[in-house]
Amino acid sequence: PNVLALARPWLSRRNAKASVVHGGLDERRPPPAVEPYEVPILLARPRDLLRLSSHRYGDDAWDLAVQQVIPHVDGVRSAKQLARAARVDLDVVLRSLRVLRHYRCLAVVDTFQYQNVYRATDRLSRLAASRRALEGCARFCFRGEARKSLQGLDALRLYCAFQDARSVKDVLLEAARAAPKVVAALDARAFVAFGLVHGLLVRVHRFPVAVRAAQPSRARTPPPPFLDRLVFLCDGSRRMDAVCTDVDLPAARCDAELREHGYATIDVYR
Repeated sequence: PNVLALARPWLSRRNAKASVVHGGLDERRPPPAVEPYEVPILLARPRDLLRLSSHRYGDDAWDLAVQQVIPHVDGVRSAKQLARAARVDLDVVLRSLRVLRHYRCLAVVDTFQYQNVYRATDRLSRLAASRRALEGCARFCFRGEARKSLQGLDALRLYCAFQDARSVKDVLLEAARAAPKVVAALDARAFVAFGLVHGLLVRVHRFPVAVRAAQPSRARTPPPPFLDRLVFLCDGSRRMDAVCTDVDLPAARCDAELREHGYATIDVYR
């Protein structure tokens, strides 16, 4: 309506008796921004995306930045690591990933760590009710010769173990005692990614707060150059994923460095 109101005076000045206005409306909301610590996953093969015909996704093909980014998306590296690998500025990479996400060619998941805590959702019932979905889940999550004897129900049982919000490490250690063959054939990274992309799992994020210990032990090593930055970031306002990406260290190393140099962490999960 606002566009037509603006066009009416212009048409009147031209004494236009009949006019046709061609326009397009994308009803989808713009996708949320991709964060540097998030891991992009392509929902189609890279070569297929690079060959997309222009009639499906607009009048223009992918711009050069998107074309340079696509081959480096492997479902393992975070957006920040991807920018480094592609030798492209991080802001350009984030914008390119957002374009791919807008056209539903890309999803984002968390940086995989065994310490990550997840909670199962009610969408597990949909997975259980669909034989085709279970077969696809098994193909994606299991590796090696052993997967021929495993079914989607085996993966479903593992997803159900996250009902009470647990870490990947705890779930797999418990499952290894009850079903060692299942855990041995499981690709844990693919298992978690499948759960996140299909809404079977949601992340319970850790927000660390670093506090000086009441009786700090004497450090056996000199403080690393990133320690002050690490303490600054651990103020309870940032996800642990964001902290790890900023200092380029895994969560276990961050925790170890803080303990070594007299800091304790208070963790809030939400």
